[in-house]
Amino acid sequence: MSVQHLAEYLDASAARFPDRPAVVEPDGTSLTYTQLHDQSDALAAFLRERGVERGDRVGVVLPKSIPAVVTLFGIIKAGAAYVPVDWTAPPERSRRILADCDVRAVVVHCTCAAAIVGSAEEDRALVVIVAGD
Repeated sequence: MSVQHLAEYLDASAARFPDRPAVVEPDGTSLTYTQLHDQSDALAAFLRERGVERGDRVGVVLPKSIPAVVTLFGIIKAGAAYVPVDWTAPPERSRRILADCDVRAVVVHCTCAAAIVGSAEEDRALVVIVAGD
Protein backbone atom coordinates (compact mmCIF):
# COMPACT_ATOMS: atom_id res chain seq x y z
CA MET A 1 0.00 0.00 0.00
CA SER A 2 1.41 3.37 -1.01
CA VAL A 3 0.51 6.00 1.56
CA GLN A 4 0.85 9.75 1.08
CA HIS A 5 -0.08 10.88 4.59
CA LEU A 6 -1.21 9.62 7.99
CA ALA A 7 -4.94 9.98 7.31
CA GLU A 8 -4.66 7.42 4.51
CA TYR A 9 -3.69 4.79 7.09
CA LEU A 10 -6.93 5.57 8.91
CA ASP A 11 -8.92 5.32 5.66
CA ALA A 12 -7.35 1.93 4.90
CA SER A 13 -7.94 0.66 8.43
CA ALA A 14 -11.57 1.80 8.38
CA ALA A 15 -12.10 -0.12 5.14
CA ARG A 16 -10.28 -3.23 6.35
CA PHE A 17 -11.33 -3.32 10.04
CA PRO A 18 -14.47 -1.15 10.28
CA ASP A 19 -15.73 -2.45 13.63
CA ARG A 20 -12.43 -2.88 15.44
CA PRO A 21 -11.52 -0.39 18.16
CA ALA A 22 -9.25 2.36 16.87
CA VAL A 23 -8.98 4.36 20.10
CA VAL A 24 -9.67 3.19 23.65
CA GLU A 25 -9.85 5.45 26.71
CA PRO A 26 -8.57 4.23 30.11
CA ASP A 27 -12.21 3.85 31.25
CA GLY A 28 -12.93 1.50 28.33
CA THR A 29 -14.78 4.01 26.14
CA SER A 30 -13.81 3.37 22.54
CA LEU A 31 -14.25 4.46 18.97
CA THR A 32 -14.15 2.06 16.02
CA TYR A 33 -12.11 2.75 12.92
CA THR A 34 -15.31 3.61 11.05
CA GLN A 35 -16.43 6.02 13.77
CA LEU A 36 -13.00 7.67 13.88
CA HIS A 37 -12.96 7.91 10.10
CA ASP A 38 -16.47 9.41 9.92
CA GLN A 39 -16.02 11.86 12.80
CA SER A 40 -12.65 13.09 11.52
CA ASP A 41 -14.13 13.51 8.02
CA ALA A 42 -16.96 15.58 9.52
CA LEU A 43 -14.51 17.80 11.42
CA ALA A 44 -12.35 18.23 8.30
CA ALA A 45 -15.42 19.34 6.32
CA PHE A 46 -16.47 21.67 9.14
CA LEU A 47 -13.04 23.32 9.22
CA ARG A 48 -12.84 23.67 5.42
CA GLU A 49 -16.36 25.14 5.23
CA ARG A 50 -15.26 27.77 7.72
CA GLY A 51 -12.15 28.83 5.86
CA VAL A 52 -9.38 26.52 7.01
CA GLU A 53 -7.21 25.87 3.98
CA ARG A 54 -4.33 23.60 3.07
CA GLY A 55 -1.24 24.71 4.96
CA ASP A 56 -3.12 26.64 7.66
CA ARG A 57 -2.30 25.94 11.28
CA VAL A 58 -4.97 24.85 13.77
CA GLY A 59 -4.36 25.00 17.51
CA VAL A 60 -5.35 21.98 19.60
CA VAL A 61 -5.87 22.62 23.30
CA LEU A 62 -7.30 19.30 24.46
CA PRO A 63 -6.44 16.57 26.96
CA LYS A 64 -5.30 13.21 25.63
CA SER A 65 -8.65 11.70 24.67
CA ILE A 66 -10.84 10.34 21.90
CA PRO A 67 -11.90 13.88 20.89
CA ALA A 68 -8.22 14.82 20.62
CA VAL A 69 -7.52 11.92 18.23
CA VAL A 70 -10.59 12.82 16.14
CA THR A 71 -9.39 16.43 16.07
CA LEU A 72 -5.85 15.58 14.94
CA PHE A 73 -7.10 13.39 12.09
CA GLY A 74 -9.73 16.00 11.13
CA ILE A 75 -7.10 18.71 10.91
CA ILE A 76 -4.81 16.50 8.83
CA LYS A 77 -7.70 15.58 6.51
CA ALA A 78 -8.48 19.29 6.08
CA GLY A 79 -4.92 19.71 4.79
CA ALA A 80 -3.87 21.82 7.75
CA ALA A 81 -1.17 21.36 10.36
CA TYR A 82 -1.99 21.01 14.02
CA VAL A 83 -0.32 23.01 16.77
CA PRO A 84 -0.59 21.05 20.02
CA VAL A 85 -0.81 23.17 23.15
CA ASP A 86 -0.80 21.77 26.68
CA TRP A 87 -4.36 22.22 27.89
CA THR A 88 -3.10 22.60 31.49
CA ALA A 89 -0.61 25.35 30.63
CA PRO A 90 -1.15 28.86 31.93
CA PRO A 91 -3.54 30.73 29.60
CA GLU A 92 -0.98 33.39 28.74
CA ARG A 93 1.49 30.74 27.52
CA SER A 94 -1.23 29.08 25.43
CA ARG A 95 -2.30 32.40 23.92
CA ARG A 96 1.30 33.29 23.10
CA ILE A 97 1.93 29.94 21.36
CA LEU A 98 -1.28 30.26 19.33
CA ALA A 99 -0.49 33.86 18.37
CA ASP A 100 3.14 33.08 17.47
CA CYS A 101 1.97 30.21 15.27
CA ASP A 102 -0.66 32.42 13.60
CA VAL A 103 -3.34 29.75 13.89
CA ARG A 104 -6.38 29.97 11.62
CA ALA A 105 -8.54 28.04 14.09
CA VAL A 106 -8.40 26.65 17.61
CA VAL A 107 -10.05 23.49 18.93
CA VAL A 108 -10.19 23.96 22.69
CA HIS A 109 -11.51 22.03 25.69
CA CYS A 110 -14.41 23.73 27.45
CA THR A 111 -12.54 24.02 30.76
CA CYS A 112 -9.94 26.37 29.32
CA ALA A 113 -11.97 27.97 26.54
CA ALA A 114 -12.79 31.22 28.34
CA ALA A 115 -9.13 32.01 28.95
CA ILE A 116 -8.11 31.28 25.35
CA VAL A 117 -11.15 32.32 23.31
CA GLY A 118 -10.78 36.05 23.88
CA SER A 119 -7.36 36.09 22.27
CA ALA A 120 -8.44 33.90 19.35
CA GLU A 121 -11.47 36.08 18.66
CA GLU A 122 -9.27 39.19 18.69
CA ASP A 123 -7.04 37.48 16.13
CA ARG A 124 -10.15 36.40 14.17
CA ALA A 125 -9.37 32.70 14.47
CA LEU A 126 -12.21 30.21 14.27
CA VAL A 127 -12.86 28.73 17.71
CA VAL A 128 -14.30 25.24 18.18
CA ILE A 129 -15.12 24.33 21.79
CA VAL A 130 -15.15 20.65 22.76
CA ALA A 131 -17.40 19.62 25.65
CA GLY A 132 -15.78 18.05 28.67
CA ASP A 133 -16.64 15.03 30.75
